[in-house]
Amino acid sequence: NADPVGEFRNTPQPPTFPMDLAHAYAYSDNDIFARLGVAMGAVGWVNFAKRFAMSTPGDIQAPPIDIKEAQPSYVYPNLSGVCQGQNTFCKTLLAESAFGQGRLFLTPLTMNMVTSAVAADGVLYAPRLGLKLVPHGTNAATFPNNAPIQVGSVPLFSAQTAQGVREAMRDDVVFGTVGASGGQWQRVINSSAIIGGKTGTAQISDAHPNTNYCFI
Repeated sequence: NADPVGEFRNTPQPPTFPMDLAHAYAYSDNDIFARLGVAMGAVGWVNFAKRFAMSTPGDIQAPPIDIKEAQPSYVYPNLSGVCQGQNTFCKTLLAESAFGQGRLFLTPLTMNMVTSAVAADGVLYAPRLGLKLVPHGTNAATFPNNAPIQVGSVPLFSAQTAQGVREAMRDDVVFGTVGASGGQWQRVINSSAIIGGKTGTAQISDAHPNTNYCFI
C-alpha cells in the first residue's frame, strides 16, 4: 500500500485522515479537489470561473485592466482531444481542472486577481497598471492615486471563506508543501509579514513539470 503521509512524515504537522478541505489545500491533495469539482458540476464551476473574467471559446472575457494588450485567460481554449472526442466539458476534464490542470490557460494577471480577492475578503478589484496619471510638468503629489474599482456589485465569495483560504495558505507555508520543501524556505516561514502561499506543479508534453508558487 502507498504511504498516505509520504514526504510530509517529518514536517511539523504530518497529515491525518480523514482530511478536511483546508488541510487538503495545505498538503496539495489533488484527489480531494477533483472530487469537489465533480460534486460542484461543470456548469457551476465554469460560471464561477467566469466571474474572475476567465473565458470559454464562445464567451471571451476581456481582462478588467487599463491596457488593451492584456490577453484573456481561458477555463479551456478548446475541447479537442478530450472527453472521448465529444464537444462537452466532461467529468474527467472537470476533475482535472478543479485541482489546477485540465485545459486551464490562465495568465499571471488572472491569478493575481484571484489572490487579491482572497486578501480583500472576497471583493474583486480591477487591476491597474498605473498608480496615477499626471500631466507632464505637473507636481505628482497634487494628483490622487487611481481609486480601486470593484468588479461586480457584490463580493464573489464571503469574508468567512476568504479568511479560511488565507488560513489554508498560511498552513501551506508552515507545514504543508512549502514548509516541507526544505530549509531554503525558512525566511518565508519566519517572515514578520506572515506570508501564506500555494505551490503547484503541472506536467507538460516533454515530461518535465512546471512549478509555481503563489504568495499573499
